[in-house]
Amino acid sequence: MDRDSSGRFAPGNTVAPLGGQARAAALDPDRRKEIARMGGRRGFAVLVERYFKGDTAAAKAYIAERGAWAAEQTAYADSSIAHPEFYPHPGPLPAAEM
Repeated sequence: MDRDSSGRFAPGNTVAPLGGQARAAALDPDRRKEIARMGGRRGFAVLVERYFKGDTAAAKAYIAERGAWAAEQTAYADSSIAHPEFYPHPGPLPAAEM
């Protein structure tokens, strides 16, 4: 098997690329081109540009608030330290300008 002792795919395995190839084959050609055009610009940089108009500090603050809310909802839900009123949901992401 091509997995390590923790169940993660091990480096150099032959199975992992098959999932990506199957996903690419299922995508519309225009979507594949769009993904290719993004190049290295993915993840946080795209989130900041798309939803926060380049304001990195606002994006980090939103992610921190969302993380605190999620932790309160899951990790501390049944404990005595849970205080859902301290960590309200920060709301949806700002509207993206496409």
